[in-house]
Amino acid sequence: MAEVDLPRGLLARLQVPEYLRAFYSGRLGYVRFRGVLLLSGAFGVFRTDIVREIGGFSTDNITEDFELVMRLHRRLTDTDRDYRISFVPEPIVWTEVPTSLAGVRGQRSRWYRGLLQTIRRYRHMIGNPTYGRAGWFMLPVFVLAELIGPLVEGSVTLSSASGSLASLAWSSLRPTFCLQSGSASCSRG
Repeated sequence: MAEVDLPRGLLARLQVPEYLRAFYSGRLGYVRFRGVLLLSGAFGVFRTDIVREIGGFSTDNITEDFELVMRLHRRLTDTDRDYRISFVPEPIVWTEVPTSLAGVRGQRSRWYRGLLQTIRRYRHMIGNPTYGRAGWFMLPVFVLAELIGPLVEGSVTLSSASGSLASLAWSSLRPTFCLQSGSASCSRG
């Protein structure tokens, strides 16, 4: 590595650990389970022939990267093909992040709406052993973690502010944190 060039703005810098956690903990854990569900639009590289076969990116979904990976899982499993969707941590790619609170709010709102849209479209895969580890294990964990994520973050914020709810919030959320850390710990070898 020649140099580290962090963003200049505080809000952009605060997003660096979040992106690193998502890529290096979550996605590496998913690889170990052969259940990668999401590849960032900024980082994704796909076999063109297979993407063309399934009709390319969806024009009616606001999180096209997530939807594409889910559609690949469905199509390749439904056609009984041996396949692997993976995450390779070595490449370094830069992406632009929102630099204002309004921008972050808009981005996260879009991500959440896209999550709901994609989950609704592929709900038949959740917990379904037909779709391998991605369907029966990783998808339920991912949905649980992502759907309640805003509730967890809101609860932690309120707990921190009030102090009186802290023990209740942490003890009630322990199972979710265990599931998330379980996939992350698998990436350590």
